[in-house]
Amino acid sequence: MNLHDAPWQREVGPGWDVVLVPEQVAHRAVVALGALSTNPVGAVFAIHGVWGFFLPPESDIPPWPARVQYLRSGSQVTLPPSCWTRDQSGSGSGWVRSRSDGHLLTPPLMLHPIVAALCCPRGGRRPIRALGCSREDITVKPPPPAVGPGRDEARADADALRSLAVALDVHEAEVPGTADAFRTFFDSP
Repeated sequence: MNLHDAPWQREVGPGWDVVLVPEQVAHRAVVALGALSTNPVGAVFAIHGVWGFFLPPESDIPPWPARVQYLRSGSQVTLPPSCWTRDQSGSGSGWVRSRSDGHLLTPPLMLHPIVAALCCPRGGRRPIRALGCSREDITVKPPPPAVGPGRDEARADADALRSLAVALDVHEAEVPGTADAFRTFFDSP
């Protein structure tokens, strides 16, 4: 067997981190982001039931959902050989997206809210539905003190939403149209 015919491990970075997202969630996120005129999705690989997105270093604030694994620079990541390609709707390991323009990184401020919404639905509603509102309407307050299990999780969700709302305000200023893209995504079935 040729060395280039098998997945291989390498160290993450420097200059990039990786987020591993469950395949079904990642596919929907790539479709949603790929529909934008800016085409922000960088290179994406699939391996062992997850898709890997390359992100700028220190893209773990706000925290990613529990079903997602964030790999910092210095961690080990398993990559498929460069000759393994696959279609977005296919299965198995391979490169789902590679960019001939050299664009490797996906903006985490665009990927994170979609992944969070798909990973953490509550009661049939997406957890950050407020993104469909105007910026003035976004208010995220800490949950009232709860008794019993789930209290810490609810507080962590509120903290993540608060951080996300601030991050989206900054991103909207840098990339006009971000709010419209999220509104379209969150209002779709």
